[in-house]
Order: sequence, then structure tokens, then C-alpha cells
Amino acid sequence: MLLTILEYNYRFKYYLIITLTFFFFSCSSGSNRSELVEFRGGTMGTTYVIKFVLNSDEKKQPSYLDGLKVEIDRLLRDFNGVFSTYDEESEISFVNGSLNREEGILISREFREGIIAALKFSDFTEGKFDPSISPLVDLWGFGRNRREVVPDEADIARSKKLVNYKKIKVENDKLYLAAEMQIDLSAIAKGKAVDLVGEALEREAIDDYLVEIGGEVRARGRNQRGKAWAIFIVSPDFDSQTGSLVVSLDDLSMATSGDYLSYFEKDGKRYSHIIDPVTGYPISHKLASISVLAENCEEADALATAILVMGEEEGKQFAKEKNIPAHFIYREEDRFSTFTTSYFKKRLKKKS
Repeated sequence: MLLTILEYNYRFKYYLIITLTFFFFSCSSGSNRSELVEFRGGTMGTTYVIKFVLNSDEKKQPSYLDGLKVEIDRLLRDFNGVFSTYDEESEISFVNGSLNREEGILISREFREGIIAALKFSDFTEGKFDPSISPLVDLWGFGRNRREVVPDEADIARSKKLVNYKKIKVENDKLYLAAEMQIDLSAIAKGKAVDLVGEALEREAIDDYLVEIGGEVRARGRNQRGKAWAIFIVSPDFDSQTGSLVVSLDDLSMATSGDYLSYFEKDGKRYSHIIDPVTGYPISHKLASISVLAENCEEADALATAILVMGEEEGKQFAKEKNIPAHFIYREEDRFSTFTTSYFKKRLKKKS
């Protein structure tokens, strides 16, 4: 079965082809292993797809499945209530609006775990991933108040002074921020939510599953045919399936970050929603898309964002030095080209 999702994103007003295609390969015996269940829904301004295999007759009952779907939707709703910068009532909105910074801002366990993880990736990527990027994102019009403007250099310089992850401190259950600093965990949130859903399924003794939120994916176990879950990575030109790869996710997660999903054009120049926290400007290099494999989706999500900020050459060097399984799609004059690290190549399958 081949599945491609086309959705309209009302927040950013663009059509997004989610680069997720499921292949269910037959076992050599041809027998159907078990029942495949699918949940769909909306969260975090995008969609989710959850597929899992059930071997227990008890868990195949509609009452159990209905209850599980309700629980997953509740989990995602609660998650959104912590990390959504678009929800004025969310915890992150409260943090960003807090004036009590010197005494510390009381935060939840969930928020604490999220910001600590983000700071870990900031250190690992030497600031290419920075959770304090929010002032620059807002300045360039990619925040809550969407607009298409090119700010002047003075405003960029002022906003850039507020971006420095090293000024974020977490002690016990309190967060300490510099004056006017704003937090944005969007570059890690989808991956973290994917992991939370996967962990919720595992608590229910569901060990064969695939969870996808907005293109970020976590897979465990096998599909109903007894094979590893497999998905497409599609070229950013969306031209048929040119340049597509089939990746076998054998107890792995994958995240893809691209500069082509949200942008605006002014005076013939293209401005991506991916902002470099070091320069203060949208990225402008040849790297169009990066897909990263990791044990958990939170890590894959953060590293994909950071490597996209780095660009083609720096990103390749970083991935090689850190042994990161990554697939690069970059622009040539009239086409897209690719580069794939050696570990990532081991996960590739031929197209059907």
C-alpha cells in the first residue's frame, strides 16, 4: 500500500506534501502476521498518523481502541499546552511573558525536560540549535504574527543580542532567563511529541508501531507483514518521486528539515523560515533538505534543524565527525543532488 498525504497548512498558508509513504512488504510465507490499526488526527498545527500491530484479541475490541485514541489525543493536547508558542495560555507563553526572571520562573517537569534537552543539543551543535531563537523568528515574520517583511540591519542586530542559549539556566524546578529573552522549542517539539506517543504505546505493551507527526517519525518492531517499517524521502521539487529514497526504520526515528516549506519572496530574493542564530538571517546556502536518523525522534528533530542551519559543507563535515546518519538534498543550478552518509546508506531500500 502506498500512502501520500497532501495537507493545507492554515498557519503558514502553503501546501505541504508530507514525505511519508508506507510500504507493507509481504513475508516470505505470505501469511498476514496480525491486525494493523491506524489512528489519525490533528495536533500542533499539523497532522499525525499512528499505525500499530495488535496480536491480542482483547486489545482489538472497539472499546479499547477508542479509549486509546482518546488518551493519545489528550496526551498531545496537554503537550501542546506546554510547548505551543501559538497558544497564549501555554506554559511557554507564560514563561516568555514572565517578568520574574531574576528570582527564577517556576516550570513544570515537562518543560524542564524539554529545555534541558534543547540546551544539550545547543552545546553539541555549538549554537546552531538555539532555543532562544524566538526574537529573530518573530522579527522575520515567522512567529505567531505571520508577515512578510525584511527587517533592517539595526533591528536584526538588536534581536540577535537576545539570542544566546548560554544565558539560559535551569536549577531544580526554576528557569532563569536574561531580560527580554524568549524561548522557542518548536525545532524539537514535534520530535519530542512523537517519542511521547511511542512511549505511551509501549506502556500498553504495543511494541510494533509507527508514529508520525508533521513528517517526524518513530518506528519500533515490525509491520503487520513482519517487515521493518519503511518510508519515503522525497525530493523538494515534489516532481513525481524523483530522487526519492525508501528508508527502512528498524527501531529508529527519522526527522526531516527543509528550507522550502515556509518562506516568502521580496524583490526577487527568497527568505526561508530557518534562521541562523549566529548571523541573525535566514539561511541562504544550497542545502534544501536534511534527513537524520537517531534512536529517538527528539534527537533526530534537533539535529536535522541544526545541520540545515549549518549548510551543505559544514553540515557534511559535522555529520561525518559525529557519526550522524544523514541524507542531504542540495540545489545545483538546474537540479537537486544528494549526499548520504555511510550509516544512512545501510538503511536504504530500492524503490518498488
